Amino acid sequence: MAVQIEKPNYVDIAFQQLQAERTAHFDFGCRYSTSKIDIDASVYNLQTSGFVNFILSDDTTAFLLRWSNDSISSKKIYGAQLSASFKDLYKPIGWSAKFNINYTLGNEKFTYTYRDSITNENKKSISTIESLYGQPKWIVKLQNEFKYQNWSLSFKINGWVQ
Repeated sequence: MAVQIEKPNYVDIAFQQLQAERTAHFDFGCRYSTSKIDIDASVYNLQTSGFVNFILSDDTTAFLLRWSNDSISSKKIYGAQLSASFKDLYKPIGWSAKFNINYTLGNEKFTYTYRDSITNENKKSISTIESLYGQPKWIVKLQNEFKYQNWSLSFKINGWVQ
């Protein structure tokens, strides 16, 4: 939308054609399975670019707010995961266990627009974060289950490291 300085009550809403964000994904895994053991391992890669970002315009006669595709912004994620299930580890107490570990790394690059308080001009800046916002680097889960006659006891441990 555009709010002109000369006519502050006039708001012009302009439509701009936005392009879809682009995502490429690769995932490869393998499985080993027997009657008592299941093991899954996988690696993955995900890259997204062309984010739709909110920007301020450099027009000095109007205050412009709009959404636009950003050719610089991107997110890259790489990771690996291992899951294992073990049944009947010790039959007299019906011991079974599950284990999962996930390792993820990546980076984010984005641009943002801000108004310089000294020059009163809109400026664009690029930031790169060498980690993933809101995504732990390590996720570990462990579950043990014991069954005896009509009784069942389960212990679950979940943890993550940023």
